[in-house]
Amino acid sequence: MFKVCFGVVLFAICAEFSQAQFTHEQKKAFFEGSIEGIGGDFKASKHVIFREIQSPVEQNMKSS
Repeated sequence: MFKVCFGVVLFAICAEFSQAQFTHEQKKAFFEGSIEGIGGDFKASKHVIFREIQSPVEQNMKSS
């Protein structure tokens, strides 16, 4: 699943470049910003998943 999502994101980035004429510096800044955004999204989703798992575990420990 990760490979499919990564492929779609990579395809979207390549399509974005093919539609417009950017300088090398603009392309580099866009790509680096996109990668940072992906990393931020992953970190945010990781924390949400962790909280969803942690909440039931804490409730089970309190009820025990």
